[in-house]
Amino acid sequence: MSQSELVNLWVTHMDFLLVLFVAFMSATSAFVIVANVKGKDLQPTACKLVRYLYIVASVFFLVFMGKVAESILNLRGQMHAANMDWYNVVYEPQFVLPLILIAGLVVVISLVVGSLWYFSSVRKS
Repeated sequence: MSQSELVNLWVTHMDFLLVLFVAFMSATSAFVIVANVKGKDLQPTACKLVRYLYIVASVFFLVFMGKVAESILNLRGQMHAANMDWYNVVYEPQFVLPLILIAGLVVVISLVVGSLWYFSSVRKS
């Protein structure tokens, strides 16, 4: 694979990861809005359905983000093997990219836990 193709693939994967994050934020926002507006008024079965759908969507996004992050790390290895020392992701310290990706996954997991906690607290009050 040529260097330009590697860069193009890298940018495409990073864009896709950003799209997944934005889609996850949309799902989380919708869940929190439902909790805020109708949380107390939901029937028990509707409440379980909303929670279930949010958990399934969150697991989907988490798994997909993890797979895209794995692909991004593999691409960086290919860039390193292609001697692309001129590209910033190749010459930066090796721990930076995994640290950024792990921090993003921690943020997403924290948002899931926080949203579920908020939904439960709204239902109790």
